[in-house]
Amino acid sequence: MDDVVQERAAREAAPWVAKLARYGYAAKGAVYLVVGWLALQAALGSGGATTDTEGALRAIFRQPLGPFILLLVGVGLFAYTSWRLTQSLLDVENKGRDLRGLIKRTGYLMSGLAYGGLGISAVRQAVGLAVEDGRSQEDWTALVLSHPFGRLLVIAAGGLLAALAINAALVALRGLYRRKLEVDEMSPALRGWAAGLAVCGLLARGVVFGLLAVFFVQAGWDADPDQAGGLSDVLVAVAAQPQGPWLLGVMAIGLVAYGLYAEVEARFRRIRLL
Repeated sequence: MDDVVQERAAREAAPWVAKLARYGYAAKGAVYLVVGWLALQAALGSGGATTDTEGALRAIFRQPLGPFILLLVGVGLFAYTSWRLTQSLLDVENKGRDLRGLIKRTGYLMSGLAYGGLGISAVRQAVGLAVEDGRSQEDWTALVLSHPFGRLLVIAAGGLLAALAINAALVALRGLYRRKLEVDEMSPALRGWAAGLAVCGLLARGVVFGLLAVFFVQAGWDADPDQAGGLSDVLVAVAAQPQGPWLLGVMAIGLVAYGLYAEVEARFRRIRLL
């Protein structure tokens, strides 16, 4: 009975869910394009900075018509949140309830919550309500660590991030991203560009997840929230390595590619609910 109710709900929601998803992918892509562009400028020494998605929102706000554009991005991020929660809670893509499916659905849930928070931040900035920064990744990690089993939860979060990193690499290298696109609707040239963007962007995303996993496992193991971090911390760590500017430039290009791939998904993502 539960499966029947779930399938009926998915069918009824299909038209607006698809529209929300496409708008959401476009907004997500815009954020990563800004992050990647700023990181590339920093790598080239031309005035950019390593930043995270919150920093990208602030950069958008400073542009001409910034508050209006940021409001559109914020609404789009809410749309993306709705799509991720639909993927996770209703399992509209039939990921299933085995370990692999549950890991993916948990990843969708965490992604939805994260982008929901980012959407709130975008709207607050757009309407002039954001007067101070919200909690950092370190603050949230400290809150978790203060509870019983907090260290295990933080380490488990690191394990989930590691699984997502491996999944991103496999999707890129095995060409599994093609299953998510309506490739028949794309021209041969666009298919080629989409493939390049997908591989480059997903591998960069996988590296980000992998480094974040290391941060979280270390934070949980040592009970030290300062060792946790976000996207900006990943980029700073990359820039601090030997040949840092070159490595940061490669990461920046990967993030730009990921943002462009999200724009491709906004148009050609295969969205078939159940």
